[in-house]
Amino acid sequence: MGRLKTVLVVGILAAVAGKVLLDGLRRKSQQRGNEALRDDIKANLYVLVSEGKFIEEPLRILPFDFATVRVAVKNVLFCFTRGRDELSVLVSPCHAPGESHLLAVVIAGLESRDGAWPESMNSFPRIAAVLLPRLDALNQAFAKDQYAEFKKKL
Repeated sequence: MGRLKTVLVVGILAAVAGKVLLDGLRRKSQQRGNEALRDDIKANLYVLVSEGKFIEEPLRILPFDFATVRVAVKNVLFCFTRGRDELSVLVSPCHAPGESHLLAVVIAGLESRDGAWPESMNSFPRIAAVLLPRLDALNQAFAKDQYAEFKKKL
């Protein structure tokens, strides 16, 4: 009976140690992914960083290889998510962060088009080409006094 207890205790300790080690590796991997995404935003969309600021949040462990970074620029909150070879951008007004929309839909709304922007926006060069010329218009549309009217176009 004593030997069984010893084996049981060693097994429990090994399981706990494994979980702690695995959680630490997951946290480090998530930090690296988020940092890499942040670096890509700085390199490809510098105007967002120069006019805005990264939002510091508690680290959340996401599934697979997903990373997420949020940037606030004047009236607009950008949420970049990358993982599984995809890049997506959600935007929301800073005054209503729970109301997020796909960037492609918002750009189409700015251009008074129905649906989403017709061209793919899943790479930084493409996002920069479409977003940067419209950044001032997006900022105006997401202002507190303009957003309710603009939202009808989405």
